[in-house]
Amino acid sequence: MAPIRATEPAAATLPARPPFDDWLEGHLAIVENYGDLSKVPWSKLRTVEIFPGGRLDAKVFLIPEHMMAAGSLRRASSRTFEPAMAGIPADTERAIRRDECVRRALYALFLPGNGGRGVTVRKPSTFRLRAGAYLRFAAWQLENRPSEDGSVFGQLTLADLVSGFYPAMAQTKESRQSYQFMFNALLDAGQRGVISDYPRFFAEKIADQEYPVLEPVRQNAPVLEPAAQAAEPSVTPFPDEFVTEFVRRARWFQEDLADGLIEHFVRDREIREDFLERGYRVRDEIVSRARLEALRDVPWLDAAGAKITHLRYPIRQYLAEAGSVPSHSWPPSDIRTLPMDLVDLALGYALTCHRAQGSEADHVIVALPESRLIDPSWIYTAVTRARRSVVILGEEKTLRDALKRPFADEQRLVGLRWP
Repeated sequence: MAPIRATEPAAATLPARPPFDDWLEGHLAIVENYGDLSKVPWSKLRTVEIFPGGRLDAKVFLIPEHMMAAGSLRRASSRTFEPAMAGIPADTERAIRRDECVRRALYALFLPGNGGRGVTVRKPSTFRLRAGAYLRFAAWQLENRPSEDGSVFGQLTLADLVSGFYPAMAQTKESRQSYQFMFNALLDAGQRGVISDYPRFFAEKIADQEYPVLEPVRQNAPVLEPAAQAAEPSVTPFPDEFVTEFVRRARWFQEDLADGLIEHFVRDREIREDFLERGYRVRDEIVSRARLEALRDVPWLDAAGAKITHLRYPIRQYLAEAGSVPSHSWPPSDIRTLPMDLVDLALGYALTCHRAQGSEADHVIVALPESRLIDPSWIYTAVTRARRSVVILGEEKTLRDALKRPFADEQRLVGLRWP
């Protein structure tokens, strides 16, 4: 087994608790090209902190309480994982090999990966589900299909899963789906070079002699024909006037209201969590009164620093008599207005160019910053995320300068230059 280091820092020396997104950004900046992690020696990788204060070689993985949603998920039992739950072979060499494979796989389930909608950043709650599924599967594998070298997937086949694991451990649709999400994440990580022990059999072509084949279609028997290809839908673009007004209102919302809404949302969450810890429910009158008082005390200021008493454009709010309606009045008089307005912020999908690698969308907007780090390779990566159209927002000089810079990678020729 890998050496165990499970030290608990004194309360006075605990570091500041960064939100998960900030922690992950800093973590990825240190790890850099995590697509090559399978080649990194374990003696080096084991020192990486998967969570603040928790290294990959720790005896127990503990998700920090403040990174989980309030409620039962914050219980220590819901946030704790022991890699040893995957099982320990009796042979020492196999035990060491297995311990490394398990910890690397858990790390792969923590890192961003490719999902159905492109690059997916896995929240701690998602990691909790995938890690638990992996440890249960690995424990079954060691007991029922142990490998000669101690790895988890080394000698496992798809038939082992279909005829052994699923009937025994995944008898419901929900459990099968949970395990499949975990397998998909590990397959993606393996194909990108993050790990070397992964379910390769999902990507390999199944030999006909190993599995049953369909009975040949008899002569003149009716068959299902492929459906005719649907006609390309006609797309009518929005009028320029609508787009201009939409952007104008979006900028106003971002510049005048967004910071205040987010700041108060954080404050409101702290109030709710404080009362929950004291045994109250969110709907209790004392909780609602405290939340409403905090809402009224917010100094709502626009981008110029002036107090907001009337909105330039109406937004949907809860009013005492009318219910949920668009209104110019401000500040809001009902606490239920807050999460409704935050929806307008939550649905703005944005990724850095680095995180967008491997994902695509029909239409992409590229915000071009003024930076000496922007070169033709960066431009190429950004614009090729779009399948149908791309809009570049920035100065022409910025784009011209970027395309004239030398490539960061001289081996990568993308064919982009300023005419």
